[in-house]
Amino acid sequence: MKFCNDFEYVVKNIKKDLRKLTRIKGLDNYFLTLLFYSVLLDADKMDASETPLPQRVEISENSVDRYKKLVFGSAETEMDQIREKSYNELINSLNQLDLTNDRILSINLPTGCGKTLSAFSFSLKLRKKVENELSFLPKIIYSLPFLSIIDQNAEVISNVLRQDSESTELYSNMLLKHHHLSDMSYKTEKELEISANQSQLLTEGWYSEIIVTTFIQFFYSLITNKNRAARKFHNIVNSIIILDEIQSIPHHYWELLNHSLKYLCKEFNCWVILMTATQPLIFEENIEIKSLVNKEQYFKEFNRLSYTFNLQAEDFEDFKEFILNKIISEPDKDIMIVLNTINASQDLYQYIKGRIIEEFHIEEDGVACSDKLQVINISTLIIPKHRLKRIKRIKNDQKKRNIIITTQVIEAGVDISVDLIYRDMAPLDSIVQTAGRCNRSDERGKGSVEVINLKDNKGRNFYSYIYNSVLINATIDVISGNNFIEEREFNIESVPNYYKFVSERGSQDKSTNLISYLEKLEFSCIKSEFKLIENFEKIDVFVEVDDYAKEIWVKYKEISEIEDRFKRKSEFLVIKSEFYSYIVSVDPKKLGNIVLDSEWLGYLNMDDLNRKYDLETGFIKQDKEDVYII
Repeated sequence: MKFCNDFEYVVKNIKKDLRKLTRIKGLDNYFLTLLFYSVLLDADKMDASETPLPQRVEISENSVDRYKKLVFGSAETEMDQIREKSYNELINSLNQLDLTNDRILSINLPTGCGKTLSAFSFSLKLRKKVENELSFLPKIIYSLPFLSIIDQNAEVISNVLRQDSESTELYSNMLLKHHHLSDMSYKTEKELEISANQSQLLTEGWYSEIIVTTFIQFFYSLITNKNRAARKFHNIVNSIIILDEIQSIPHHYWELLNHSLKYLCKEFNCWVILMTATQPLIFEENIEIKSLVNKEQYFKEFNRLSYTFNLQAEDFEDFKEFILNKIISEPDKDIMIVLNTINASQDLYQYIKGRIIEEFHIEEDGVACSDKLQVINISTLIIPKHRLKRIKRIKNDQKKRNIIITTQVIEAGVDISVDLIYRDMAPLDSIVQTAGRCNRSDERGKGSVEVINLKDNKGRNFYSYIYNSVLINATIDVISGNNFIEEREFNIESVPNYYKFVSERGSQDKSTNLISYLEKLEFSCIKSEFKLIENFEKIDVFVEVDDYAKEIWVKYKEISEIEDRFKRKSEFLVIKSEFYSYIVSVDPKKLGNIVLDSEWLGYLNMDDLNRKYDLETGFIKQDKEDVYII
């Protein structure tokens, strides 16, 4: 009763204290609030659900060394020797590492230099060094920007760990893969009784030694006002964080990341490793960030390709004819064409396939194949299940020539290699990342990357639909006058100049505003201001493209009828990963005639496939579908 009588007085004092806190500069109050809230929220959920805490497990710091020796043997080719040299330099840098002061680290190496294995080995050894010198064992968080490379890198790490394990199965408390499409099943060696709901809590809470995840999951847990994201923050504390392909972060958040990551390292016992072939100027080199390798040395040794720049605007119809002639005149070359819009990629694909004289048949994953050739289209309008199969096909089928027509979805981290690349105009870091798919292991003779400037039938440059003008103008200024340049020179001179221009010209107003919101504890403003990906309105569409998809949809509908929402949610988690492997996201304005199962979900059944889904190029948007009479 006394508390009820004093309630207004207590609230008044809390508001008074809160006003004092919001006038204090610095990020202390934001991150301490986030930490305490994370601990409280997670403890409440884990206790209420009676979720058992998995035991921590040992991982040998020499796992990668043993794996490399078993799988790769001694370095024989020149490329392998360069990789081995950079690997050894990186590992030896641990001897000079000051664990107290050297907290933000850099692995800046060319594409194809084996950064994934090198960074993982370094992190395992750093983990052991921290345990020996500071008496605690940090987790390893490996974060990447794109779903297309999460599975690939997680598989590499899984193969390393499985080599050291007595069991062929890796348990979730050792390695966990987490993104919005993840399988939420959580398994431990002791076969604990873990329900689907408990599995979700353990997965989303990052209860594992090694977590492979997305930038969205990581950064939205660092800068957040959402329960689900905030809940895992206390498990980010005391960790080693690898941020792969860091150049993917929008430049207007550089200052925010600088402040946040430095605070995380200093106050919450973390080590951050930035890994990229094109390192942005988020931190001041040799002052705020420590390089772990002599990057200039390796960029000088890599000269696998040359760049050609044709910045005079070219009509897309003329370009289609040019590419057809190039494919015919270079019959032994694998060629990849990266375009800025899905419509353009679909148009070019249909044109090329229709004009090449081949007896094509269409595989079950939508690839047009002949005896000697496969023409492959990749975009986000193709269901994830087929996109993944196509990438694996390109990588593993060495008997057929590849003609790949794609969008930016292919550009970073995907481990494939071609002879020639044609890239529509883009920011310089995107061009370099795309070039990483050309002559990747120096196995094909000198590769070639040609950057062209394509315009549509309205005379508008395709790049203007996609990219920020600051980035494009910085790119044009850097490459102006360089119609032809070798990879070595381009990486050493052009990339640093590009980031210098972006740093000088790009606004940090978004960072400044967000830092102000964090300092003032204005949590309600965070969601609208912090967007790693622009949230254009989309509707998910389930594509019933095969019999298994039909089974998944039937299960989904059965689950939807369950009245108990907790049971309904639990049952859906079991099929979530498979369900989303058949999902494409579509602009509602381009949806056309399709069954809407709910406000957020469309359903395309098998009977409508011919009208609304092309097995080769994906979902058919409204402006391209056939006339349909109801």
